[in-house]
Amino acid sequence: MIGRFSRNTSSQSKKRYNILIILLAVVCGLLAAGLVYMAGQKATPSVPVLAAKTEIAAGDPLEKSMFKEVLMPPAGLPEGTLKPNTPLENAVAKHALSAGDILRKTHIIRYDSTDIPLLSARLKALQKNELRAVEVPAVESVEGMLGGMKAGDRVDIISVTPIEEGSKKEIISQKIIGSAPVIGVRPPGDGPGVLIVALTETQVNKFFLAGEMGKVYVSLCPFGYEEKSTENKIKALSSTDITAGGE
Repeated sequence: MIGRFSRNTSSQSKKRYNILIILLAVVCGLLAAGLVYMAGQKATPSVPVLAAKTEIAAGDPLEKSMFKEVLMPPAGLPEGTLKPNTPLENAVAKHALSAGDILRKTHIIRYDSTDIPLLSARLKALQKNELRAVEVPAVESVEGMLGGMKAGDRVDIISVTPIEEGSKKEIISQKIIGSAPVIGVRPPGDGPGVLIVALTETQVNKFFLAGEMGKVYVSLCPFGYEEKSTENKIKALSSTDITAGGE
């Protein structure tokens, strides 16, 4: 019995030894695989790029929050891939993007670019749903400047209205809308010049009412200028003021 017990003990020891050898081999294999993976990662450097978090429709204004940074090997980058520090201000999606798509140069367009075919997309890029596009009919006031203007400029809109009170007749000129964003320009050529601006619904009503009462004109604002207050800071000027020598 002692011999049989001794043989059983020896057999169990061999089994445990074999199991330990197998486990050690598995551990060594995993370590080797990890080392190979790390070596491969070091040998193939990755660069950060922007990938869409969710679906993005064509014409949607782009923001950094809509993307996440992912690492990709340089050899696998699509042509025109943009870096994470690319500014997205005033940018819209030129094409629809699916979740996970890498942001490329061909995917974006600036709203002040004339390449945006749809005026509605330019309106959407301004990120104000209350804006509406309006064509200014009296573009002769800036017709000579249209060739040097583009979407993204701003203009003041001035109303010139004849007023008649009894025997008194005069003409009133007043700025009714300040620094309206321009979203479309076509210099005169084969056809008349065209100037299209974005106005709020309230401004649209004021614009067309002024057009019915008299004429509307525009003047170009300095680059980068945006009126902070909706109130007119300059009082109306009448024909009486001019004939009386008023400033």
